[in-house]
Amino acid sequence: MKTDRSRFYIMSIVFSAIFIALLPVILSSNYIRQDDLMWEIWPGMRMSDFGYLYYNTVFQLVRPLCMLSFYLTDLISININNAVYVRLMSVLILCSLGVMLYWWQLCFNNNRLLAAIFAIAAFTLPPYQVFAATGNYSLIITALLLTFISAFSWYHYFRSNSRTVSKWYLHLGSLLFFLSLLEYPLSSMYLWALLAICYLNNLHTNEPYKTNNNRFILNTSLMIISLMIAYYIASRIFHLIFHVDLSTGRAAVIDTSHLFARLLQVAQVLSWHADLWFWKNTHSLLLSPIFLIAALFIIALLQTHKNEMKRFSKIMMTLTITVIFFFLAYSPILATSDVQITYRYALVTMPIILYVLLWSINTIVNSYSNNHIYPILTKIRTLFLFIACCIGICYSNLMIADGIVGPHSQDFTYIQQQLSEKVVPLLNENKKVVIHAIDCDQGNRYFGYNAPGMEYGMRICQYQQQIIGVIIHSLNKFGFASNYQRHNQVIYNDKEIVVKDTPWGTLVVNSSNSNTTATKYANKNTSIITIDTHDMPPYQPYSFYKELLGIRRT
Repeated sequence: MKTDRSRFYIMSIVFSAIFIALLPVILSSNYIRQDDLMWEIWPGMRMSDFGYLYYNTVFQLVRPLCMLSFYLTDLISININNAVYVRLMSVLILCSLGVMLYWWQLCFNNNRLLAAIFAIAAFTLPPYQVFAATGNYSLIITALLLTFISAFSWYHYFRSNSRTVSKWYLHLGSLLFFLSLLEYPLSSMYLWALLAICYLNNLHTNEPYKTNNNRFILNTSLMIISLMIAYYIASRIFHLIFHVDLSTGRAAVIDTSHLFARLLQVAQVLSWHADLWFWKNTHSLLLSPIFLIAALFIIALLQTHKNEMKRFSKIMMTLTITVIFFFLAYSPILATSDVQITYRYALVTMPIILYVLLWSINTIVNSYSNNHIYPILTKIRTLFLFIACCIGICYSNLMIADGIVGPHSQDFTYIQQQLSEKVVPLLNENKKVVIHAIDCDQGNRYFGYNAPGMEYGMRICQYQQQIIGVIIHSLNKFGFASNYQRHNQVIYNDKEIVVKDTPWGTLVVNSSNSNTTATKYANKNTSIITIDTHDMPPYQPYSFYKELLGIRRT
């Protein structure tokens, strides 16, 4: 009973710690960070109304579940304030995944401290901050949930003594893994991180468990690779059946023409992935903490294999397998024609690096178990892990507040103020307007104080889809609905989006200072109002918290 109670306490701590780290995405309900979706354009939209996104996602990438997630997220977020429910669900799933990651580690190592610290730290890393804060990237978290359940299913398949039950687990795990590929393949690659945890802890396991775990790792790896190949074969058959155009856009095809370049990119991102919680990656490779992590890893391996005859070969084999796990985590992009590796790939590889670091520290300390300084080292280890975990929680909370949520909320407030001062008075006089909103889709995109400066960094000025949603949503709150009935009211081209024939007028969003396009939709009874998102004031640090506490800005 006491053991069960302690397990419940630890799981509650893991869940609560991740929840606190990601809390700012729930406290603010008037923003949504979406760059793929055309939300707030028309209420009665269908999946096919997403245009290129629909074709690319369903037909070229063959991710129908991904498109379904886009669609459902869009419908929930028609009212921007409702996006808080999407983000809340994402945060709750991430907290639950933290508990599952804690349990997964205990399957191979009974060190509860290490398991809890890593579970908390892993889901407070920068990728998870962004995935929790965005609306449309909830699909990544959903696919991650499928991946975790498939991993546990396969684990029980190898552990079950009942042939009937074990087959059920095998089929369930395979089905869920394949569904995760149809949702978002990168999330499926988290299995390599889970296998890396199993492999590293198995180095300290005695027979016969070592043999069983090695068999589990080998067979699971083969199943992952087989299902990945089956996914690409099925995708190719799908392309042939529907005569899919693969000449443009990304596609679910195996292309090895730039494989070496992609392998070099994977090696390069080791340097900035090693920064873990910190967003900046402006330092050189020589200043990267990856060398410190690698040194600790090698020292840990020396201690692990110190009594073995083939010590050097064992160490090299362990290093090779760990590196293979890291590269296999990139397998979706290594197999496709897309050469660019973006920050979202840290979804899997950052946790692998983090676990290598924590496992190495734990192994080095345990190697002194027969030494009189061991009690001191264990206290230092506990203190270090605790401080590292607290840093992850606090820094994640701060970066979400000051790097994503805060700037977004301020930008929304600025646009709403512009509408209130320039547009609403004219609409109250029954006049029509043409709103020309200048976005940041072209030119320099600058960042605020301490804001993330990488792929998902929060820009001070906004992009087209975001502006459309904010303006239409805000005008609706002011009492001026767009009342969309026809799909031809939205015009897209490479440089601008036009929403025309609304009850209040027309919205033109582009990157030009010239209002030439806006003039085409204006007449003598229509006023042209310009809103330049470049004029938004820079976000000040801690403004998000000050707003929550009712503290006036100085």
